[in-house]
Amino acid sequence: MDVPSAVINVAALALSLAAFAISTLSQRYQATLMKASNQLPVILEHFLQLRSNGFINREINLRNEIGTYPSDLGFSRLPEPLRTEAYEICLYYHDLTYMIRHGGVDQGLLENFRFRMIATWLAVRDHVRGERELRGGDAFLSGLEELFERLTRHEPELVESVSRYNRLIDPGTLPDPVRPGAEAGVRQVEGL
Repeated sequence: MDVPSAVINVAALALSLAAFAISTLSQRYQATLMKASNQLPVILEHFLQLRSNGFINREINLRNEIGTYPSDLGFSRLPEPLRTEAYEICLYYHDLTYMIRHGGVDQGLLENFRFRMIATWLAVRDHVRGERELRGGDAFLSGLEELFERLTRHEPELVESVSRYNRLIDPGTLPDPVRPGAEAGVRQVEGL
């Protein structure tokens, strides 16, 4: 074999290996895009639910009402319709955690809802623990707790801010007609 044909053979082999590598990388990228496109309808449906007025109103009601009941009732012993609201809202967030964990949803997409998720966890946390005790140590809503930890891992001041918000704001109340100038939805809290 002469030198020019050997050079041509080596160049052809190098080009075919490069084409194979490019094809493999392209196929992997295409598979990733295809997986994401299959999950897009599920993600959009979840976000539509999260933004719906009904969901928001039930979530606000849950945050305002659950603290008026002893935490040892857990979720299962709460009165209706609060029990249903607690399960629906918390299981929704719990499911979002699984979607994040398995790559179906990027955690960054949840930034617009982070405050609400944290506020909801802080409101229901003691009742979740109460339900776990009722179930004998079950991992009830561990995904929701994991989501809270993911969202607040590096921002402890955010937890305090949301806690203060939960204590001060009660969107379901009307102004007190006895106290002139009272604002709707704001409780009078001593020391703040």
